[in-house]
Amino acid sequence: MGAAEPPRVQWFALDLDGQFGELVLPSEGRTATAIGAPTAVADTLTSGPLLGGRIGLFPIPHAGIESELSLALPGYRGRGGVAWVASARAHIAARVVDDGRYGLFLVGGGDLLGVLARRETSKRTIACGVHVGAAFTIEARTDLWVRIQALDVILTAQDAGYAHCLEIQIGFVTRLGRRDRSW
Repeated sequence: MGAAEPPRVQWFALDLDGQFGELVLPSEGRTATAIGAPTAVADTLTSGPLLGGRIGLFPIPHAGIESELSLALPGYRGRGGVAWVASARAHIAARVVDDGRYGLFLVGGGDLLGVLARRETSKRTIACGVHVGAAFTIEARTDLWVRIQALDVILTAQDAGYAHCLEIQIGFVTRLGRRDRSW
């Protein structure tokens, strides 16, 4: 009998995720967001639901790059109606805890948010921001995880300072490629 062949290392892992959640935007006072560049207070965007998808490339088991596209539907502070806000995000994801069925990882990166339709004094614009946050995962079954994520999204405020927005998501993740634990 010959020597056993060493196991091959799989370098490629691709995570696919669909999520929904809430984008909480400060809409009052000096730290109200400047998304849409409104000139009237009534046209300041408020919180709303979001829906999106994420893809992650993990060349090593504990770190990778994720990108995300989502659509949020915030309202207006003093008017009826809904704003359509598309967001694109990229970040580094690093797993800091892997305990059986449970995991915790930290994320940080950049954002682009675009208001897709003009309404009153809120215009079609693109805002840049950064975000930091954490995600907790629970393995529901083989190759399926529930991911709960909270982010601090930092955007420009109407007073030219910074607006800290909260984004909370729940998603479902599956993995293609390397079979180590996913998020």
